[in-house]
Amino acid sequence: MTFLVGQQGTGWTQLANLNQQSGGNGSYLAAAYTATASGSASNMYVACGSLVSAAYIKGAVYLGVGPGATLVATTTSVALVANTTLALPITANIVSGQSYTLIVGSSIDNATSGGYWNFITNSAGPANNCNQLTGAHLFPSGYTSSAASTFPAADVTGNGKEYIVWLDGNTAAAAVLLGQACF
Repeated sequence: MTFLVGQQGTGWTQLANLNQQSGGNGSYLAAAYTATASGSASNMYVACGSLVSAAYIKGAVYLGVGPGATLVATTTSVALVANTTLALPITANIVSGQSYTLIVGSSIDNATSGGYWNFITNSAGPANNCNQLTGAHLFPSGYTSSAASTFPAADVTGNGKEYIVWLDGNTAAAAVLLGQACF
C-alpha cells in the first residue's frame, strides 16, 4: 500500500491521550492536507489513545479545504480500541496535488453520534490548528448514514492539535505491476 494523503506522525514527538473534542465529536485539521500520490484509497488510519465515552469511530474524506468541500467517501464504522492505530475501510479516489479534509467522528453505540476519545498528537505542534463539528452536522441523517455531502462550517474553531490520520491505497503503477505479476 502507498501513502496517499494525511499525517502519519513521522518525526513527531507523540503525545497520547489528548482530548480536543470539547465542542463536537468530529475533529479535523483546518488547513486540510495535500495528496502526495494518486490512487484508490482502501483505508483511513487513525491513531487512538485512551477511550473516554465513545465506542466507535467513522471517518470521511472531502475534496477541498473545510467548509464547502465536497464529500468523496465515508468510511465504515469501527469499534474503538485504546492505544492502537485503527484501519477504517474506505473506497475513495485520491488525486495527487489536490487538497483533502480528513475528519473523524465518534459514536457512543454505533448508532448515535456522540462521545469522545483521545487522540495521538504532536507534543511540539501548534495548539490551535484543528476544528470540530458536532455529529448532527457531520452526519445530518444520523451516524449510520453517510457524512454530509458538503462540508459544513465548524462548530468550534481552533481547538486542538493536529492528530495522526492518513489514507493509503493502491496507485495506478502498483495496479499495473500487480497485473503483470499474475501472468
